[in-house]
Amino acid sequence: MPAATSNQQPQKSPMVDQNEAKERINEDVSEEPPLYKKAAIGLALVLLIVLVIIDSATTQYLRTVLEGFLGWVGDNPVAGFFGVIVGIFPLLLFFV
Repeated sequence: MPAATSNQQPQKSPMVDQNEAKERINEDVSEEPPLYKKAAIGLALVLLIVLVIIDSATTQYLRTVLEGFLGWVGDNPVAGFFGVIVGIFPLLLFFV
């Protein structure tokens, strides 16, 4: 078997290239969102909580709306089922 000369470079295996590609993909996925996005989402959630607290201490408009909606769901079970789905789906996407 001939000895390797100094001008020959060892060949990389294809597995090394795949592993490097996986590491690059993982690096791209693991990047955190910028701080201003986190701050905006946190501020929006705090503002929502404050508005709910203020409403519950004053006019209780949200309570009236929710009680009316739940009454409608009870009176119309089939349409109410879809109404609940339509109402919960955006909230699920927003909070996940």
